[in-house]
Amino acid sequence: MEEILVPLFAMIILFIVCPGMVMWFAERRRRERMQIDSTTGKADQQLVALAHKLERRVQALESILDSELPGWRRDMPASSQEKYNV
Repeated sequence: MEEILVPLFAMIILFIVCPGMVMWFAERRRRERMQIDSTTGKADQQLVALAHKLERRVQALESILDSELPGWRRDMPASSQEKYNV
């Protein structure tokens, strides 16, 4: 009887349990990756929105400076002009 049970259990573990565990871990990893991708996508969208908001603020500040100090760009040091592409 034991001669049959040991190989039978080994076959069940080898052909049913092990592949099932591999598929379970693969599915879990795929779900985690999908969740990370969606979280990263949301963060990227928030960063892009923040960048656009900051760009609008800089443009507003530059327009205020242009109206109040017309030569402010010209009066910048040469190193700053190269750094900021003015």
